[in-house]
Amino acid sequence: MPAAEGSTAHIAGATPAVAFSRKLSEQLGSGGPWRARGVAIGSAHFSVAAVMPWAFTFPREQIDLWVPAQAVPKISFFVNDDQRRFQLIARLAVGVSLAQAQDDAARVAAELNAGRIEGRQRMATVSRLDDHLRQGVRAAVAPFVAGALLVLLIAGANVSGLLVARASSRAREFAVRRALGGGTAHLVRASLAESAAIAVCGWALGLWFAHLVIRGFTLFGADAMANLGSARLDGPVIAGSLVLAGIVALGTGAAPAVRALRSESGAALKHAPGPTGGQWNALRGTLVVAQIALTIVLLVSAGLLTRTVLTILASERGFELRNGMATRLMLAETTRFNVRERAPFVEHLVSEVRALPGVVAAGVGSDLPPNGAQLMMTIRVMRDGRDETFALSMAAVTPGYLEAIGATLARGRLLEDRDSADSVPAVVISEAAARRLFFDRDPVGDHWPATIPTPTGPVKPLIVGVIRDVKYGGLDREAPAAIFTGWERLAPSQAYLVVRTTGDPLAVAPAVRQTLQRLEPSLPLFPGQSLEEVVAGSMAERRLRLQLAAVFAALALVLAAVALWAAMAQSVLDRRRELAIRLALGSSETGAVALLMRRGGTLVLIGVATGTASAFVSAWTLRHLLHGVAPFDPLTFAGGIGLATAVSLLACYLPARRAASISPAELLREN
Repeated sequence: MPAAEGSTAHIAGATPAVAFSRKLSEQLGSGGPWRARGVAIGSAHFSVAAVMPWAFTFPREQIDLWVPAQAVPKISFFVNDDQRRFQLIARLAVGVSLAQAQDDAARVAAELNAGRIEGRQRMATVSRLDDHLRQGVRAAVAPFVAGALLVLLIAGANVSGLLVARASSRAREFAVRRALGGGTAHLVRASLAESAAIAVCGWALGLWFAHLVIRGFTLFGADAMANLGSARLDGPVIAGSLVLAGIVALGTGAAPAVRALRSESGAALKHAPGPTGGQWNALRGTLVVAQIALTIVLLVSAGLLTRTVLTILASERGFELRNGMATRLMLAETTRFNVRERAPFVEHLVSEVRALPGVVAAGVGSDLPPNGAQLMMTIRVMRDGRDETFALSMAAVTPGYLEAIGATLARGRLLEDRDSADSVPAVVISEAAARRLFFDRDPVGDHWPATIPTPTGPVKPLIVGVIRDVKYGGLDREAPAAIFTGWERLAPSQAYLVVRTTGDPLAVAPAVRQTLQRLEPSLPLFPGQSLEEVVAGSMAERRLRLQLAAVFAALALVLAAVALWAAMAQSVLDRRRELAIRLALGSSETGAVALLMRRGGTLVLIGVATGTASAFVSAWTLRHLLHGVAPFDPLTFAGGIGLATAVSLLACYLPARRAASISPAELLREN
């Protein structure tokens, strides 16, 4: 049962036991008398058996209270069957496999189904608890683990390139060490020491930065991923990162170590430090090309995710966000309510809220788009001589609800107060339902081809209107066929009060809360949300993916630009004597810049070609995360490649321009 803002816990005599979360315990006062004397929730009294630790967030982080199933009233829709759904959690005995547990569960389900009506059969599916709690999380995280590894590769290549240049400048030092009797192991240790020191310092700084990032990540991304609040730096993570830092140290120091071992002592002692050898220039160039290519991969991936979010937000929703507010109603949270008493209470509540200043429409519905529908209906129709079965979302709503969410009427009318008195229920359907069931015929005035439950038994309702399709189950999904029936016909235990106002919808939230508390003091109170906030919450996971991808792409772009700038600076340093002579003989600064940029431009061209090919592979692997955007979208590819190319060329131009602007005499004096 989620914690409800504003609900009160009264001291009472203890009967059934409940467990509190640590957060709820501290909200009520950890040293308060409620722990010893018990609490009252609604009109039921409970003793407090336990306060769970902070790390316990089962099954979701938002859950703050655990109560016995026997203490919750049964839920039924005008039938005797209890409509509550439970999940059995068990720990397997040693040696028992998941398949054996599934067979045993299927046998028990078959025994329970003996004599039950077909269509009300119970099913038993066994799965690992870890898979159930984290379903979809691994798939969502995998692309960002890959992105982090790509950034790590870029950073490692950057450091390795810089160490290669440094090893070239230390050739005389290594030659002297070898001449003085330094062995192979000594030279390798000297070559790897610098990369190891950099890796250790980077590891320590990275842990501090990771701590800050995780705090921000859990704060802003809690709604996007289940149990994200439990993420923290622990022993295994720290040890793993240290091992990874050691691998990076070995990888980045490998090239300088090879350089130290292969250097010829005689040649190094005869010649002063000068231009870097051709093979080391080639190695530095290869590292730069790899960084540019990986940067393009990350930029294109971030661009595809960005366009996906923008496309989803711009798509037709079927409801209006502006000036709309919603608050959750848990009508089964108190023992005062039963199924038949919910409808009169809701009718009274809606009439009171409609009378509030600034309210233009108000209503209660069992579902709030773009969240998924609670109830589904299966319809079988004949199409072209074949049976076709499809599912519809089914919502119970009061008059005024469709106006409150901003639904658009296509034909007929919306539900009205007079419909509740009719013996035949009135319903409104979506355009998708009209197309699937009535094809090109106007359904207004016809009866729905299937029955719906009512207090007097199943009845085929009358269709009084058709609205534009409303997206349930996510903005990134096609709007389902939907049917909207009167609240009194099918009063569910969980619902949403939606209010449309003339101005800021949250300005009326206090008045709505006061009305709820006055009409039913034991009803849990939940904070009101604007419909913009509701939609933003439904997009939280995609926004989190976008933000992470953008951060990785920005880091990669900066690192690649630094690497290219360093490579160009080293190239200028190697050719400064040649550059001085050319300038002294009358070469223009423009010609000198062009000469210096020729090598950098070649690296950029190769990197762009390699990165473009790699980006096609990356985009194909991300296709399941995209919506409304083709994996090989030309605009996204052009933007990512263009940005990487522009920044890379700028990183080439700046050191070249700076070197060409120095006077030849100064360059010759340096040489």
